Amino acid sequence: MNTTEKSQKQRDILLLVSKISNLLDTGLDNRSLYICIRLIEAGVHPECLADIIKDLRNESSSMGGKSVSGRPLSVRSK
Repeated sequence: MNTTEKSQKQRDILLLVSKISNLLDTGLDNRSLYICIRLIEAGVHPECLADIIKDLRNESSSMGGKSVSGRPLSVRSK
């Protein structure tokens, strides 16, 4: 598989994961999904990653939806 085919396959996977994410109303944007995919590919356990995202959401809601820098977080709180 050449580089162009690999890039297209990665885009197709991200599009599919994005559609599933939207159907499940996860609140993750495409950049966050891409990061999650890369972490899982690197060996991060998916359930641990989900727990971390939940923890970040809880902390975000306790900080009024802002990051430490004061910018809005890309992960929505439910």
